[in-house]
Amino acid sequence: LKIREMDRKPGFAKTSDLKKAARFIYLNRTCFSPGSLVLMEDETTKPIESVRVGDRLWGGRTVQEVLEQQYVGTVRRIKIGGSPHIASVTVDHPILSSVDGENLRLRRAGSLADKNDVMLPTSGSLEKEIDWSKFWPRGEDLHFNCSLMVFTPDDTDIARLLGYYAAEGHTFYGSMNGGYKNRCPKGITFTFRWGEDDPIKEVSDICNRLFRKRPSVRRSRNTASLSLHSAQIARFISELVPGQTRSPYPERRYTKRFHSDLMTARPEIQLELLKAWMNGDGGLRRRSANRNELYGTCSATVMAEQLYRMAQRCLLKPSWRTYYPHGYESHIISFYGFDIQKMGYDVTIKRKKSTSKRKFVTGFLTSKIVSIVDLEYDGTVYNLEVDGDHLLCVDGIISHNCFNGLYRVNGEGHFNTPFGRYKNPVICDEKNLKAVAEALLKCEVLVADFDVAVKSAGRGDAVYFDPPYIPISKTSNFTGYTVDGFTLEDHARLAKTFARLAKKGVRVVLSNSSAPEAEELYRRFDVDWITGGRSIGGPADYRKKAIKEMIIFSGPKG
Repeated sequence: LKIREMDRKPGFAKTSDLKKAARFIYLNRTCFSPGSLVLMEDETTKPIESVRVGDRLWGGRTVQEVLEQQYVGTVRRIKIGGSPHIASVTVDHPILSSVDGENLRLRRAGSLADKNDVMLPTSGSLEKEIDWSKFWPRGEDLHFNCSLMVFTPDDTDIARLLGYYAAEGHTFYGSMNGGYKNRCPKGITFTFRWGEDDPIKEVSDICNRLFRKRPSVRRSRNTASLSLHSAQIARFISELVPGQTRSPYPERRYTKRFHSDLMTARPEIQLELLKAWMNGDGGLRRRSANRNELYGTCSATVMAEQLYRMAQRCLLKPSWRTYYPHGYESHIISFYGFDIQKMGYDVTIKRKKSTSKRKFVTGFLTSKIVSIVDLEYDGTVYNLEVDGDHLLCVDGIISHNCFNGLYRVNGEGHFNTPFGRYKNPVICDEKNLKAVAEALLKCEVLVADFDVAVKSAGRGDAVYFDPPYIPISKTSNFTGYTVDGFTLEDHARLAKTFARLAKKGVRVVLSNSSAPEAEELYRRFDVDWITGGRSIGGPADYRKKAIKEMIIFSGPKG
């Protein structure tokens, strides 16, 4: 870290620079670029720069702090197979990944490569019953004189009707006082291909059960249209599925989407909606001898992303791809293997390997990276500090922030500690920083093996060793602060160095755990037994416990 402006005589950076430097270290270069979409608890997405403290994120996590800084360096754009999103993160950001398809670990974004598995979200924490009556308009809400309809709400029927409407429906309007801005819904129409008799019959039966009215059917050479002339029904449907796909007015095209209440509905309701959408706008085809694909198309991007997320909430494994028929953008959502059966299609899965290669691991869905592009970036980046397990979903993948004041590096030697939660972090302790800087002016700082660092120590010198402690249980065996870790062989080598220095007349002090192996290595020397707590690197309850430790001396303690 370079500080540009220095006060030459005292050897310190100016106070403002110290604060910037401390802030920079605190952020740990683990951030997202502007525009990265954060998945919220209500299943909407929000650009990361628009997220505020107190916002509720996917999984019920709460934002504790929004971090913002200037960044100059590499930003990695990661495309995930079957996902509509492209993640844009700094290379040091921790991403939840799986090496063997079973066990999860946090990996630095810069260490990821094509075909590595990352984690996608599945079910959400928010599931609410929908009060359909609040969407049903009263007579005084209508702009047309019409007979009022009977409404008998049923979750499954409404969900399936909305699914068919999302696939093949549109609302037709009538003008009030002229001009399209004053247009009001007058009815709804479903347009199916010729021969799709099952969806036609189902839509007609659903309308009869819900509204006591069947739509009129008009058949042409290639299509069959079902029309329901009712301003009340049209208003009800357009409230739950607002927007249009086709329109003579450009600003209204491809704006169809689902109401937010449908995004937090019970998965059973969402699955029925997905099934009906697929019946209306999907198809089943054979991709290979043992692989079928169930696919549906949607040209409204927002709605397509909502359908994709609903499928994830229903514990399906949707795949996404975009194509451009006739010059306009459209999206395909596909399902394979047993997901086709869950969607209500009677297919035979011949062999297990014909199913999707993606799988669920501890509540997440694995998916492989298909491409990575590194770009040089100079601008603002953002990160969020969240509570709980510190996980958040940004740009469709699961990542992490830092915790517990711990320093460690990964297998490539890069810092990889997540952020964590602090109610009132001391970003810049100016007095202490200056005191440390003054002490370091008289020191030579080495990054080397301990044996090399003390090679020049002689009689009268003092040396203190503080190695990663020998584990006292199977659950406290973390020693991976550095690339290679610190093994029992390293501890044995350190004990030999300790003895050699003591023989030369160097006054040596070393601390370690109360493990039997540590006692055996230093049994020839004086030992003091102390108890102390841990301030970093573990759960809060663990850090409060009194832990027995050894302080080993090479000679007299005085």
